[in-house]
Amino acid sequence: MQMKFEKGNTKLGFPEHFRFGIEIEVNNVNKEKLYHSAESQKFLKSIGYETREDMTVDAECVSGILDDSEQTWENLKKMCEHIKKYPDENGRQPVAGEKSGCHVHFDATELLQNSKMMENLDHLWVDCEELIYKMCNAENNPIRRNAVKQELIPSIDLRGNLLSVRTLKEIAKFPIKLYNNAIHVFIERRKGYASPSGQKILDAINKNKLKVSYKKWGKFKKIINRFGVPNPKRYQGLNKTNIGNEKKNTIEFRMSNGSIDPEIIKQNVFLYGSFLKSVREMTLNPNYKKEEIALLKKTDCTEEQKVDRLLNVFFDNEGDKRIYKDRWQSVKDAPVFLDTRFAKNCFVREDIKQIAEKTPWSKLQNAMIAIKQMLPIKEENKEYMGYDK
Repeated sequence: MQMKFEKGNTKLGFPEHFRFGIEIEVNNVNKEKLYHSAESQKFLKSIGYETREDMTVDAECVSGILDDSEQTWENLKKMCEHIKKYPDENGRQPVAGEKSGCHVHFDATELLQNSKMMENLDHLWVDCEELIYKMCNAENNPIRRNAVKQELIPSIDLRGNLLSVRTLKEIAKFPIKLYNNAIHVFIERRKGYASPSGQKILDAINKNKLKVSYKKWGKFKKIINRFGVPNPKRYQGLNKTNIGNEKKNTIEFRMSNGSIDPEIIKQNVFLYGSFLKSVREMTLNPNYKKEEIALLKKTDCTEEQKVDRLLNVFFDNEGDKRIYKDRWQSVKDAPVFLDTRFAKNCFVREDIKQIAEKTPWSKLQNAMIAIKQMLPIKEENKEYMGYDK
């Protein structure tokens, strides 16, 4: 069955053994009712979803293990509609805001068993990471800033009751937090919840130190997992820290913004699944799209040429290519990407003059606002930087 994106409950055509899971983060919800009301608990159980605590958003709804079936996509639609039934105490409608994400896990069994497949995944990721970051959300919806930018966040939430269950749980993790994060007790400096890793992978490739075997999941990591303490390294757009985990052997895509639109979520799952299918096919069949893959790896091209080459590797259907080309086109010059650390040798970047000639004034204004937020401006420089406007 050929893979092809279809709306509604229609299957995507994933390989039969592909299994995945979806995490939906959302704000402005009545958490008490969504999590604990008898009506909601009965509904969640009936469609195989559950709720989890998350300090960064109001609520998180997590699926069970899914396959590419009509029932999966029907249940996703029902889950999104169910969330909308619980506006918060102030009457604000549930929303997947700028600080929420939508994470997709895929079963990593094949990657664990085939080191060559893992190697191909890393190599392909270096070539297409930046473009996937620009394709992983709905049109005109660039990736949220806290996914890729460094920020200080509280390790422990002391805003409410000091003896709250959440606070006590975090205090209980002190010893592991100190060892695992090695930064602060109350404040952590985090590079973002879905930071790019392409440059790091490329450096490892160039130094011949790329890790492609994940068969040994060490005893200490098992102890850490038993305590439920997250590994700081998981805060990458492509999270490989669970590969080899006996309880959750998955590879996770964390970069998509939050959404309660089932069609957007389905498109995101299709994008990541298409990436993994390409990795699988090029490993099991050396002649699979050989010319297209060789062309993708060339760097003497513009970003748009790189996009077209990537789409030719990932997709066979022209309609599918158009979905993600339009996504990329709508956000490719967004300020959030200006200083995000992607691998820089993947395509020839336009010089400043070329960018200036075709960039709308509105985008320049947005970029200026972003710069102002990042840099402390001295009093004597306010007029020069446009602060008098």
